[in-house]
Amino acid sequence: KYKGFTDKNGNGSVADPGECNREFRGFAFVRECDPGKNLKETRYYQDDVQKGLVKAVITRDKTGKAYDFTKYYYKDYTNPTFGYTTHCGYGITGVHAPLPDCIDNYAIDGATAFDTEINPYFTLRTVFRYQDYGFIDTISEYDYWEDSNELISSARTLYNVNTDYWVVVPKETYVRARDANGNWVDHSKQRFYYDDQGLGIVNEGKLTRTCTFKNSSSAINEYYGYNNYGILNYIKDGNGNITSTVYDYTYQVYPIKTTSTFNSYYYYDNHGYTGDDLNAISNNITIGRLSISRDWNNCFTKTYYDALGRVTMIVSPGDNEAYPTTKNEYYMDGIAPDYTVTKARIDPGMEATLDIYTYLDGFGRVVEVKTEGLDNGTPKWITTDHWEYYDENYHLIKETSAPYFADNNAFSRLTNPSQVSAKGTKTGYYLSPTEGKVSYTENPSGSKRYSYNKHLVVTERNEKNYGAKSYLDVLGNVIKTEVYSDTYPFDTVYSTTTFEYNYGNGQLIKKTDHAGNVTTYGYDWLGRKTSMIDPNAGTWSYGYDNNGNLTAQTDALGQTITMEYDSLNRLKKVDYPTGTDTIYSYDDSRTTPYPWGKLTRVYDSSGATSFWYDARGRIIETCS
Repeated sequence: KYKGFTDKNGNGSVADPGECNREFRGFAFVRECDPGKNLKETRYYQDDVQKGLVKAVITRDKTGKAYDFTKYYYKDYTNPTFGYTTHCGYGITGVHAPLPDCIDNYAIDGATAFDTEINPYFTLRTVFRYQDYGFIDTISEYDYWEDSNELISSARTLYNVNTDYWVVVPKETYVRARDANGNWVDHSKQRFYYDDQGLGIVNEGKLTRTCTFKNSSSAINEYYGYNNYGILNYIKDGNGNITSTVYDYTYQVYPIKTTSTFNSYYYYDNHGYTGDDLNAISNNITIGRLSISRDWNNCFTKTYYDALGRVTMIVSPGDNEAYPTTKNEYYMDGIAPDYTVTKARIDPGMEATLDIYTYLDGFGRVVEVKTEGLDNGTPKWITTDHWEYYDENYHLIKETSAPYFADNNAFSRLTNPSQVSAKGTKTGYYLSPTEGKVSYTENPSGSKRYSYNKHLVVTERNEKNYGAKSYLDVLGNVIKTEVYSDTYPFDTVYSTTTFEYNYGNGQLIKKTDHAGNVTTYGYDWLGRKTSMIDPNAGTWSYGYDNNGNLTAQTDALGQTITMEYDSLNRLKKVDYPTGTDTIYSYDDSRTTPYPWGKLTRVYDSSGATSFWYDARGRIIETCS
């Protein structure tokens, strides 16, 4: 809906009221109707600083019943520190900016056609709060399902502010959330350091250190460095391992060399130079299209493009331009179906390829795929057809045929999938006032399984009409499952399992099965599982290094297995409390001509096993 012009008091007028009073508010209401007659309504604010912003988004079925309803609120943020005068002569004390205030989510799922704030279907409110300069200070989540109105999580950000250079950057972030017992729990805390200064000091705003807390007494530090152009080129991780990057000398945009134990080089625009001279690599860059990468083993992979930037050839080690590893051909004349051909080399230096034809409709959706193959020794094309349409009930249907043999690679998909003898699977989706959001899968035999999602309850129904229900919280976590011993619509519960979480990060902390057996889980501030108490397995504990690698695992008998890693986070040793340890060796040039970055030998209780690789990194031989 176009409302024309309005004056500064909000009065409508189709005439131009003058340059200083002219105002365009945009559409107040937009409705989209899909072929299934489902509606998506988007409403927009029309007044003051909020005009043109989304007010509400509603999904409706063909009868007008509402399903998803999201409403957006904004605040008129004004910082009186600033002031200016418009060219029309109006003096303004402060700059007005519409900032999100809160977002409300409702799970109506067909229960009513109303789209007002109906409490029985109110699920989640997300609230935003700001500091003085308009940056988000706090994001809070409230559980409103069944009128609970409970604050469940809060994420806070503190800022460094340098008003001399107008640099505003995060100083500290932390998340607090309620556990299943309603207690507040700290989940994560991170501090940010800039310009090699202490906490709270910022000049240019270059992040040079992060400090992430594992718990209340220990933390992990990572460090960052920059080149003279302010581009990140140095990272030192929590274990002290360093990765550095060199950018081109011409534009300071394109990485040309990376180092993390070994060197990798990158060359652009097919100029042919593949040496170590970084000046030469930089001077050959024109449009910045990566054409050659050189790995740790000094093996080259080349990529070629057409005028539209599409990949036409990839030449891997052992192949050449005359017989590329992969060749792509594009046939896009705008008349459906368009198609692409991918030719994969079977043997290096040989003409034979394995071809794949992919046909697309006018919307770019795949409608048919044909792969070269054999049928009892006779060349055939393994074909799979795809359809997407709305049936007579206005249900969205996606159907895929079973693979079948075709005589040639020409497009041959039938318009009506019912005419295909190779029946495949079919999926459907529709909205139902009684069942909510419904999806189903139909097997080639005609049997179906269903999923119903209504008011935070997901009901699964299998091909024999047996099934289960999953009850969700407002964050989408499964809090209870019920398995039924009778057929749909289900009355007799066979078993029940409940789940409890730490809100804010979705960590499962407790599981109780039908017999009352309880399994509990513990985590550190980084979300890593540190303990498990299981009624069958007993008490287990876990330890990690600063990069998140599992370093220790202790079982209920107190037996501990430890793990060691190298500077690339590759598993190096598994130390068992008894028996033979397992040792992993990498980069051993005595066993293979292309060892760098590869697992070359394993020692365990069965002896030693060595691995040989070709230039592409594929295992070509093992020796035990």
